Amino acid sequence: MLIVGTVVSVDWAQTLPKASGLVLGLAWGITFANLKNEHSLTAAIRLTYLFAIGFILFGVLTVSWKTNLPIMAQVVAVLPTFPQLLPENRVLGTHPNLLAATILLALPQLLAFSWRALWLKSNWQAGITNCLSIGLVLLLIGTQSRGGWIAGLIALISVPILMYLPRLMRNIYTRRIVLVSCIGVALATCAILILNKETLLIYWQQPPTKTHFGSFQTLEYRKEIWPWAVTAINDFPFTGVGLGAFRVMVHRLYPIAIPATQDIAHAHNQFLQVALDVGLPGLIAYLALLILAVKMVWFVMQHSEEWKPIAVGILASFIGLHVFGLADALALGAKPGLLFWMWYGILIAIFRITHREVYQHQIQNDA
Repeated sequence: MLIVGTVVSVDWAQTLPKASGLVLGLAWGITFANLKNEHSLTAAIRLTYLFAIGFILFGVLTVSWKTNLPIMAQVVAVLPTFPQLLPENRVLGTHPNLLAATILLALPQLLAFSWRALWLKSNWQAGITNCLSIGLVLLLIGTQSRGGWIAGLIALISVPILMYLPRLMRNIYTRRIVLVSCIGVALATCAILILNKETLLIYWQQPPTKTHFGSFQTLEYRKEIWPWAVTAINDFPFTGVGLGAFRVMVHRLYPIAIPATQDIAHAHNQFLQVALDVGLPGLIAYLALLILAVKMVWFVMQHSEEWKPIAVGILASFIGLHVFGLADALALGAKPGLLFWMWYGILIAIFRITHREVYQHQIQNDA
């Protein structure tokens, strides 16, 4: 579908950079997936951390910081920034939401790596990763990306939950408590939504311009984009409109109430954007990758105490990225998206090494 999404594109100037980025990401992922020993896998993990820190540092130096909060205006005034017209960008500097998405691909892994360092009794590694984690949390707050805040909180909470989940699920009484708790949370959420239906409807129809967390007028922007994204998917279900081409074709084919001079960039929803880029078959493949990731992490969690923290960190990162992707997107082929494929390849390698060790252990027991 990557090939299809490239061929059918209405604007190759937008598509070819995205296709190149996606090919590069897949190449890194496949390379890491074929690692066969722990030493090379550890080196790959360290390299991915370096890539993540590099992307984040570049984002910090080029981001167009928001100054809605008075304290941010004071901080930005002393920060060294070098905003420039980046490739594929029609605006000056990196968008704070993109920086938030990049942080989400690094922060949970750092927390999980700190967990692994403590398990290996390496206090100095745990100290370094904890300091980096605190720094990334402060950066995430500084982006003022509300979607990033929510996604980051959920991702960080996911790490300890996933770490202890296999141990909790071994006991039948604990399984019942977890099940009842999940049902209770679901019912409470439904009750809150039903009881506050009118208030939520007002927020949806007339988003407030002033709150403690800034303006919610960006919701109006998304409400205009989402229906036309769904319309485009309905018109081009099997091929999509081409990688990165939605930002151009939506103005050509549909009467969207957004000026052509304003860059839409993407559909502001991860799953809609994937369907626009590579069609519904590509979206099915993407969802299958996410389901397989959950399955691989669950296997590692049950059979490897050494690699469990890394696998959990990767899954927590994916959870955070896709919670963020409910109202925003890290488009296929985007430069920070390289981290997604690198982590996915590392997860496959961890699964294969763990599976091999389990198989060898079973053979020894049978012998």
